[in-house]
Amino acid sequence: NNSNSNSNSSNNGSSDNSKGAKNKAKEETEIVAVAEGFCETSAGPYPTSLLSIPWEPLVRPIVDFAHPKSFVGIEVFSKKNGGIAVPQPSTKPQVLVDLEDRGLLFMFKPSGWATCSTPHWQGHDGNLIRHVWKSLNLQTAAPCHRLDKGTSGIVVVATNKNASKHICMQISGKTLVKQYIGLCHGRIVPTAGAFSGPLALSPTDKPLGTCSLEGREAVTRFRVLGYFHRHDGYCYSLVQVQIDHGRQHQIRLHMASLGHPLVCDAKYNGSKLREDLEVCPRLFLHACFLRCLLPPNDEGVQEPFSVACRLPAELKHTLQNLRLGKAGEAYGTDGKHLPPVVAE
Repeated sequence: NNSNSNSNSSNNGSSDNSKGAKNKAKEETEIVAVAEGFCETSAGPYPTSLLSIPWEPLVRPIVDFAHPKSFVGIEVFSKKNGGIAVPQPSTKPQVLVDLEDRGLLFMFKPSGWATCSTPHWQGHDGNLIRHVWKSLNLQTAAPCHRLDKGTSGIVVVATNKNASKHICMQISGKTLVKQYIGLCHGRIVPTAGAFSGPLALSPTDKPLGTCSLEGREAVTRFRVLGYFHRHDGYCYSLVQVQIDHGRQHQIRLHMASLGHPLVCDAKYNGSKLREDLEVCPRLFLHACFLRCLLPPNDEGVQEPFSVACRLPAELKHTLQNLRLGKAGEAYGTDGKHLPPVVAE
């Protein structure tokens, strides 16, 4: 019995020593990590020394899933998590969320509709804000930002000046998060990246943007959700895009500059338009997600708010008529099922 007791004591002692050694080693590792400037992120240890490198802010939202501007997952678009299906018909503007007490409307803008009004515009058809003025009887409403005429998706409309100022300050401060779904020509490799190219108006054709060193800063981040193939094997890349600024034609111009223009983009890939129209009836670009801080409530609290809007029917049908690539080719695909943003 004494020998067993001594043996157990010895084993317990060695076990405690082993645990102590492991804890000490862990502490020493953590001290070294801190000393060498590593920070822990959802993407693993990240060297803080890279924060001083000019391109680091471009890629950080891609590699750090805890970053406020990281790409939202496909689960955000599911019905269970509040993803909104575009009401039919998708050819008319729809109210997605009405926050009357905060002075904000989150509208769905169809493709083919202008966002803003102009003095010479007649009637209200084809113009989102004129539709809001007439159909919703909100004569003081104003869009806080714009989408290109061919782009569909979420537009924030303010019904009073304070709400408008609150949202516009977030846009200018680059804290408002806007993400899009687009279908691009070709197979985009690598499957994630960032593009920083200043944009300016073209000196030869004012409605067209151009990448220029004299232009305004514009940052576009993308990741590939899946590869789709035409019947003849031609490849398209379904991308999720996040922008910091929202310059005119920014996503369209940046993706075209990378050699992967959007499907049915008459301005930046006009030579392929007739061929594209056999695949998709409109520009394949949809503003699918927006996150912001709401104007202060009665207690002065600015609450975070987000809205996710799934693809309208015509874009969903486009993807359903194409063939999804093999499993593991890109984010969010398993070779059998479309992502919820597409399928539901």
